[in-house]
Amino acid sequence: MSGITILKKKIDKNTIIFYSLFILLFVVLNFYVQPLVKREYLQDEINKFNDHFSWKINLIICSCILLFVLVFKTKTIQSRGEAILVFLLLVVFTFIFFTKIITNISLYVNQLAIKGKEKEVLSVYTEKTEQGKYIHLSGNKISIHDSDDENLEKIDEIRNKNRVKPLNEIRNRDTINIVFKQGLFGFKYLK
Repeated sequence: MSGITILKKKIDKNTIIFYSLFILLFVVLNFYVQPLVKREYLQDEINKFNDHFSWKINLIICSCILLFVLVFKTKTIQSRGEAILVFLLLVVFTFIFFTKIITNISLYVNQLAIKGKEKEVLSVYTEKTEQGKYIHLSGNKISIHDSDDENLEKIDEIRNKNRVKPLNEIRNRDTINIVFKQGLFGFKYLK
């Protein structure tokens, strides 16, 4: 097999391809998928996914890996015991390091198909101070505070596209309508 030599160590072509694909996947997830998810979803939806579904997906992935190892790679009872121990370590490892990746991929896939739309009516509460104008949006299922600049900017951007008044021009106790799209898994997002 051909490869290259780095620091007097021969690295084969398959290893180079594997690590190159891993780095490419990492770059795509961090510089394309993650910003897209942050731009399209309210933080409440991301937290809801993390709290209710992310751990289940982690467990399913780890269980599939364990099943594969138990069926195809282990021959003795001792090696099966070791496989189960590795499974437990894998579960902990994926919960610590891959939860964000799984969340981003799942929410990206959620946007690939639209199941419906959901209209949310939000009341606008404003307060003028010396530092500026503070805005708070409140609805039946959603509450967006003035400290949540990202979500307020998302909503303002959509209002700008639709050529309606920006949030800072809306009076206290007025209402605004926001239309969310429901994706493949039922999570709603802005677009």
